[in-house]
Amino acid sequence: MTTPSTGNGVEEIKPNPGSGVIVDQPDNTEYEQSLQIVLRTVCGVVGLLGLIIVISLLYKLYKRRNLRHHRAPDHPEEELSSSISIDLDQKQIPTILLLYAFDCPAHEKVVSALAGFLIDTCNCNVHLDIFEDQIIHERGLDDWLIDRLQEADFIIVLCSVGARLRCTKKRVRFKSDPYRTVPDYFAVAVDYVAEKMRVERLKGLPMSRFIVAYMDYSYSSDIPHQIEMGTKFHLMKDITKLFCHVHGINSSDSSVKFGNLPPSAIDQYYENSENGLELQVAIESAKEFFKCNPNWVEDSMEALPPPCSKSKSRPSRKRSLEPLLGESPCDPRMVEAKVEVHQQNISPKPSEQNQRLSPQKS
Repeated sequence: MTTPSTGNGVEEIKPNPGSGVIVDQPDNTEYEQSLQIVLRTVCGVVGLLGLIIVISLLYKLYKRRNLRHHRAPDHPEEELSSSISIDLDQKQIPTILLLYAFDCPAHEKVVSALAGFLIDTCNCNVHLDIFEDQIIHERGLDDWLIDRLQEADFIIVLCSVGARLRCTKKRVRFKSDPYRTVPDYFAVAVDYVAEKMRVERLKGLPMSRFIVAYMDYSYSSDIPHQIEMGTKFHLMKDITKLFCHVHGINSSDSSVKFGNLPPSAIDQYYENSENGLELQVAIESAKEFFKCNPNWVEDSMEALPPPCSKSKSRPSRKRSLEPLLGESPCDPRMVEAKVEVHQQNISPKPSEQNQRLSPQKS
């Protein structure tokens, strides 16, 4: 092994291929530590920005409420900023059934704030399970859901990641929240809505009463395939379109007035009204939750127990509309097996019949 000098007095050791000298490989520990520091810094900056946005919205909401208490009574036009008044003699208030999947408490707050915005600002009558939990416990969930589906002028299904997974994943389910008094019925409700859509489409009726919507933190791909034929809205981007849709008006028609303002002013109410600010705070809080908890889906789901081992008992149906296997067998081999068993019970085999007819030998 040679050790040539470098000129600075420091000798550089260059191992020969057969010298047996072990060269240390660079350690990746420093790289991993640097990467973790960068990731933590990015997450901290994102979380700080989200917190600043939420605080600013809360401050605007607080300031808005103070102005409301100190507002002079001689300015009636300022009262229009709280809600839109509709002439009930000329326009009937639409009834909306709002269905959603419980992804997390932050998402449920968005749903509750959206329902309040539709009630107070958009002048709609909204049925929501968390608003009618007492009625659900008295009448039962099935009766409540069927009655509301029949009564509603419009059915809005608010789609999200949890909504899509509940309708597509068969071997997993979401963990139940101990603080919720209403069980998870979203997948059943979607099946009801899909069946109503199928029946009304066969009758030639329009699909306008079936609405599928998704918030800013969700995507159109989160819409369950069973209800893809519904009218789609991206909230809160399409809140004016949704308002005009449920009231049956044209947003470009300047002759239509709600209060003293055109329907296009709904966006202004969302930005400045008290209900709009509450909804903005809820949406930003939900965004912050999903950013800070990227694994919330895995933490919220649990695997179903494995199916029972095969036995002679009659298998259960996968869907309520699917006939029982014993009633309508779809496998030809099952049909042949039943026929063979039936024939064996009716007539004996030829060998057995001959034995019965022949006399016994002494």
